[in-house]
Amino acid sequence: MSRTVEYVDTSAAGGGDGSESDPYDSLQEAIDTSSGPASSFGAVVWLCKGSETLDSGGIDWTSCSWRTAPKLLIMGYESTPGDGGLYGINMNGTEWPSNADNMIVFHSLSVTNPGTTAGKFFSQSCYHSAIINCHFSDFNADGNVVEMDQGTNYITGCSFTDIDAKCITGKAAVDSCFFYNSGTREITDCINEEPTWVTNCLFSLDGATNGIKGGSGSSYFNNSFFCDSGGTGYAIRDYEGNNWIHSNVIEGFSVGLRLENYAYAAKSVVEANSLYNCTMDVGDGTTASPANLTSGQWRIIGDSGGLGQANETLSNSPFAKSGSATSWSNRRAYFEPQDEGAVLGGALNGNSRGAVQLTSGGGGSSVIPARPIQIGA
Repeated sequence: MSRTVEYVDTSAAGGGDGSESDPYDSLQEAIDTSSGPASSFGAVVWLCKGSETLDSGGIDWTSCSWRTAPKLLIMGYESTPGDGGLYGINMNGTEWPSNADNMIVFHSLSVTNPGTTAGKFFSQSCYHSAIINCHFSDFNADGNVVEMDQGTNYITGCSFTDIDAKCITGKAAVDSCFFYNSGTREITDCINEEPTWVTNCLFSLDGATNGIKGGSGSSYFNNSFFCDSGGTGYAIRDYEGNNWIHSNVIEGFSVGLRLENYAYAAKSVVEANSLYNCTMDVGDGTTASPANLTSGQWRIIGDSGGLGQANETLSNSPFAKSGSATSWSNRRAYFEPQDEGAVLGGALNGNSRGAVQLTSGGGGSSVIPARPIQIGA
């Protein structure tokens, strides 16, 4: 398999050939000029430096003869390809890529949509696509950031901050991502319906922002949820059943685990979760621990009352709260799990519940992530 490597640099004069010495000056020029992969089994890599604001009409793919199977990697850099630097994209109320197909990888991008017109970064019925080490911020209402409507997609190492919409919807595996809102923009749902799994993610939320609204047949495990200043949202909403909810650490929500009675789904497994300072640890949105949690559609591991033996209500915060929760360089210290209840209980063969995993031996102050959580630099 061969690949074509081409360069984009927004400080270039334009009219380039995509080489490192004569790069394209925008993503649109890359689309209009690129000859595509070197073979039908190849791929195109665009290495992008700088930042750009999309035209009001968005990206036009009609000139791209190889669009139907792009096998495309778009990766930002600062000075040397692969250095982790981010390429800036202002959506300007548009959607990009428009009408692109499968097998696209977005890597190291910083994407905003600060205007008053809704714009989506990615909204496709796609397979085999990935979003890696990207930072999404300042999206306005109704501009859901990522929509992936098929399967076999992957989102990892990304951060979503101050999104006035939904961050991720559809079918994708989500790993080691960070979700934050300051209260100025209320995330509707950080993750909404039917991801394959959500693991090792950090949610630092406020106001009415919600964490995960689950669909069916998904797994949510080893995530940390923190809501400050009396939040009115929920951490996890099990909406359609047939899910596995395991080893999550939750603090400060109106409803920690919102489990609803969906009559036609298999029972969900809810076990080894730790909750602190929630108005309702478990409820259906109205009633705390309603009857259907034990006798209807739900299987809560443990005894027949309340949270059960394997889940627990904590007397103190499970997080260290050292420094700032929003400083990317300090998140591990802030969300380091504390020795409360069974938080340091070796869940899922790790050393702790929640997103941050302790070093071997457990209980120490030195922490390492299960996968990188210093994300969205």
